[in-house]
Amino acid sequence: MEEKELLDKARQGNKHCLNLLLQNNYQMLYGFLIKLTGDKDLAEDLVQDTLLKASLNITKFRGESKFSSYLIKIGINTHKNYLRKNKIRTEHDDFEFKTISANCNNFIRKHRISI
Repeated sequence: MEEKELLDKARQGNKHCLNLLLQNNYQMLYGFLIKLTGDKDLAEDLVQDTLLKASLNITKFRGESKFSSYLIKIGINTHKNYLRKNKIRTEHDDFEFKTISANCNNFIRKHRISI
């Protein structure tokens, strides 16, 4: 069965099709989260949370992207929530802010209007 057909049936409540979707994407998601976190145990926990969230919200998935992309997005958000909940800061936190701040300052300098 193709992914689109599995998704349609899973959204209609077919648990077998939902299970197949999750099984087909488990290794990909686990590998991605290991690379993201660098911690196999944390990645396993995040995979379980991600799959649970995806299962509970399968009817909200609109199908505008691949199901694997949907899982990755949920996984990233689950990881961010984990970091926030445990008050863990990463090197990327400051980078994102500095990049946005620098872009805003450059925009202001370029578009300054003299009166």
